[in-house]
Amino acid sequence: MLYIREEADATAEEKHIKTVNTGIYCFNKDLLNSALDELSPENSQGEYYLTDVVEIARKKGQVIMVVTTQDSNQVMGVNTPEELDRAES
Repeated sequence: MLYIREEADATAEEKHIKTVNTGIYCFNKDLLNSALDELSPENSQGEYYLTDVVEIARKKGQVIMVVTTQDSNQVMGVNTPEELDRAES
C-alpha cells in the first residue's frame, strides 16, 4: 500500500524509512475534491492531513506516481531567513 505517514502517527518500523515527503503534489482536481470529502481528523494530532489523499486515491485504484531525487537541495524548504540565504546561494 502506498501512503504517507506523519511522524507523530508513524510506527517504529515506519520511522526507519529514510524517504521523506517534500509536500509537493500534483492532483487531478476532481480526484482531490472527492478525496478531501473523505479526510478525517482521526489521528494522534486531531488534524486533517492532506497526505491522506494519497492513500485515499490509491484505495480508489488511482495511479500514484512518486518522483525521487538524490539531491535534497532540489526540494529544500525555505521557512527562515537562514534557509533563504542557503537557497539563494
